[in-house]
Amino acid sequence: MRKLLFLLFISLLLFSCKIVKFYPETYSNALDFKSYTEKGFFITTSPSVNFDYEPIGMVSSSARSGYNKELKENKSKRVYFRANPSDALNELHREAIKRGANGVIDLKIYYETADVKNIWIFPLPFPIVEKGRQITVKGMLIKR
Repeated sequence: MRKLLFLLFISLLLFSCKIVKFYPETYSNALDFKSYTEKGFFITTSPSVNFDYEPIGMVSSSARSGYNKELKENKSKRVYFRANPSDALNELHREAIKRGANGVIDLKIYYETADVKNIWIFPLPFPIVEKGRQITVKGMLIKR
């Protein structure tokens, strides 16, 4: 009886595994600063500028890929959203305006891998983790 239960447990353990596959993909994303400059907001990746400014502080904004639940026809539908630099830059712009800044200098963009989902399947002794992308935008807030 013990051997049978042990065999059943081992077979459940082996057959209940989920394999997460990541497929190679390429894409490009261009950041357009024109919409910000039309609003009078200055953005540059340079750490120095040739005009006088008042430093306000440092800012950091992030956007992370992940799943979102949307209710559609009384069913729960999971939609995967991919983070992009525009989302993080929009959040940085909102934060800058909130703090009274009208520009960002020394803008840096960081791409990193982040955990998106943590699934625990009963017989497994470890959770299954899917990886996603996190984009962080950092810079120094200024007032011209």
